[in-house]
Amino acid sequence: MNPRPLGHAVLDVVQAVPAAAEAWALLRRIPRLPEASGPRRGLAGGPVGAGAQSPAITLLVLGESTAAGVGAPTQESALGGRLAEAFAARSGHPVRWQVAGQNGATIRRIRHRLLAEADEAPIDVAVIAAGANDVMRGRSTSEWEEHLRAIAGNVRGAAGGGETLVVLTGVPPFSHCPALRRPLRDYLARRAARIDARSAELCRELGILFLPFIEGEMELGDDFFAEDQFHPSATGYALWAEYIAAHIADRLRDDTESRTGTG
Repeated sequence: MNPRPLGHAVLDVVQAVPAAAEAWALLRRIPRLPEASGPRRGLAGGPVGAGAQSPAITLLVLGESTAAGVGAPTQESALGGRLAEAFAARSGHPVRWQVAGQNGATIRRIRHRLLAEADEAPIDVAVIAAGANDVMRGRSTSEWEEHLRAIAGNVRGAAGGGETLVVLTGVPPFSHCPALRRPLRDYLARRAARIDARSAELCRELGILFLPFIEGEMELGDDFFAEDQFHPSATGYALWAEYIAAHIADRLRDDTESRTGTG
């Protein structure tokens, strides 16, 4: 693990007080949006069972406010529903999807509370959308790692010996959020970068697909954000879902070719 740069440590100390003041101002300034409404499970991409052309894939979206769909009107137009649609279109398989998310959830709460809300049936793909609350609450990278390891192990254990693809999204892009002002924006972006760096190392070790927010991969313009200028909008979730679905499809194809010796 790389040591924390001295310059970043100094900046954190210098900016801590003004960043805290801006955080309080932010809470007063932005509207508090609800979680997306509607059922937290569904089917995308056609029938399952005897009439199905392809077997269904089970998808779990697990995490904080973005998993819960804050900023979108319905769960179908939020991350879970959009991702199921996007992946069904790419894979040709129906996708049974479910969401276990909560506004304000940290990685600890996701592990100890939200994971229990998921069905016990085997999960083919589990997407973990987390990190923003851990960054804002100053959680350490060691605590982040501890809970992420446990979540990945529990999700894979629920597969009953089958293969579950675990996907971790990067911390949301604080540097692009219109609602954030300096120095809070810079302060949170640095802390997020440390979490993302540790996530990248851990995901390589555990075989998790890590999908950080990368410049050019998604258009993070005004349409990406909801009215609070902090969470994704329905448009933002659709863009994010397409990005995730494309990488999941690539990973599953690579895994299949590796097992069969093709490609």
